[in-house]
Amino acid sequence: MDLSYHAYRDKLNDEYAEAFTIIESYRYTKRIDAKLAEEWLMELMDNMLTAQGAGKTVESIVGNDIDRFCKEFYNRYSGKDIVVGIVRKIYGISAIIFFYSLIDGLLADEGESFLFGGTNVMPYLCGLLVGFIMSELILVVFIPLLRKRKISYKSYNKLEIWSTTGFFVLAGMFSLIVSDRIELNVDRLVLIVLSGSYFIIYNIIQAVINYRRYGTFREPKIEHVTVRDNINANLETELVRTWIKQYKKKNMQLEKRGKELLSYKEFLDSISKRYDYRRQRNLTYLSTICGGLAGFIIIFGTSGYLTKEGLGKMFDSGMDIFLFVILLLAGCIVIALLLTKMIKPGCEVYANVSKICDEKDLTLEEYLGNEQKE
Repeated sequence: MDLSYHAYRDKLNDEYAEAFTIIESYRYTKRIDAKLAEEWLMELMDNMLTAQGAGKTVESIVGNDIDRFCKEFYNRYSGKDIVVGIVRKIYGISAIIFFYSLIDGLLADEGESFLFGGTNVMPYLCGLLVGFIMSELILVVFIPLLRKRKISYKSYNKLEIWSTTGFFVLAGMFSLIVSDRIELNVDRLVLIVLSGSYFIIYNIIQAVINYRRYGTFREPKIEHVTVRDNINANLETELVRTWIKQYKKKNMQLEKRGKELLSYKEFLDSISKRYDYRRQRNLTYLSTICGGLAGFIIIFGTSGYLTKEGLGKMFDSGMDIFLFVILLLAGCIVIALLLTKMIKPGCEVYANVSKICDEKDLTLEEYLGNEQKE
């Protein structure tokens, strides 16, 4: 798995970090495709870390004129790259339109067809407008301040995060306000066919390109460092502490009740089931799908929509009912995928700790003591 340059930012000292942020931000002035910029900036990060490790100054990389370096660094951005960037952006928009149209069909008014109704596209247009305004704000205000050293690179990074957050908040609010007052309806079937076709064709072409370039249909993943990664970095120690506390607490409760204490092996067996990833994954999928179907039956059953007359009001044909069930199951699977991602780190920690304890014949307390010493 290839690492994103974000994973190495904290390894740069202030001199290098400031120069890197200026160069990174300059790409917005050229509106360079994010994916391509990621590759170039990773190369720059490698060079900077090498120079920093050798004790060289940042000028050995960027020279005495950092603005000139920025222009030369991004000068290789060609017309072909611009076209590829536009194609990628359209792909992202088409994916949003495709799934939004399907959801809009599910929430269609009574008597309106799932496929042949109209979808209001104003939320898309509002989101694009707010996105353009926010990108111009970064381009016209923040970047010049950074390049003129009016703000520090740390302040710029914080402003960028707040701007991104502000974009989602403003886009959501603006879309809700405008789309309630102004409607621009497009046939849902047209949106689904066009966006779905683009989505499929793009992925087929991308798979062919990846196979020729990497020998596999999927492009190698790039690992980004996030807040969640920083939390997971301390997960191992915290989980082991939690298990030790649970073991002691359980035995204290059993002792108070005058019952036989839980052996260390019995406790390990119980948490091994709790942190068995395959078992937890299957249970998560089963419970999410069953919960989604049960919720649907309870809500629509109590509303009287599960009768023959009620279904006739909601859906125009058996195909609409079939598509609704498929999308409901797909939604449950997506939720289950998100939940399994949340439980996976804990399961991996348990597998790692259990393996080390078995190999070295350690208890959890001994393992925790060794980790703290190291």
